[in-house]
Amino acid sequence: MEENKVTYGLEKVHYAVITGEKQGKIEYGTPKPILGGVELSLEPKGDIFAIKADNIDFYKTESNEGYEGTLKVVNLPEAFKQEVLGEKVEGGITSEYSNATKNSFALLFQFEGDAHATRHVLYNCTAKRPKVSSSTKDGNNYNTDELSFSASPRSTDKVVKRKTNKETPTETYNKWFEKVPEIEASASSVLSSTGR
Repeated sequence: MEENKVTYGLEKVHYAVITGEKQGKIEYGTPKPILGGVELSLEPKGDIFAIKADNIDFYKTESNEGYEGTLKVVNLPEAFKQEVLGEKVEGGITSEYSNATKNSFALLFQFEGDAHATRHVLYNCTAKRPKVSSSTKDGNNYNTDELSFSASPRSTDKVVKRKTNKETPTETYNKWFEKVPEIEASASSVLSSTGR
């Protein structure tokens, strides 16, 4: 499979709520679609640190603290608002509470390309409440929901993000949105890490 020369288009946006941690691994619910993905932007978080020596920047390193993201969709699903943002439906009315319990989640999505559509996952996201706005209908204009979120490293293994590439097995690629993708440690890697 050839490498992508360009990327464009956002589609197949999904979220999966973090349900807990078991034996040192984060557990997720089944990914659910967020239809109507319009735009996604990710701004890297982290600082560059320099050690001064010999009158120069002797050593430089960057801290990877994940991303600050913005997701624009046609309409944010009510299920997302309830499961992630903690809104409650009571007597046929949706309520938002200041002390609502929010849940972290994985965000999965796909960018199109001329060779293959690259699939991504951000493993540990926390969302802010979306902006609420509307405007008078004018021609083909329509309202969108804009969700700001942070994607941080997982506490268990420090992974922030993964994506498919030209070497990704077909089965892994095809099942990307069925459950949050993980890399299973092979027996050989386990042995090498223990020095055997």
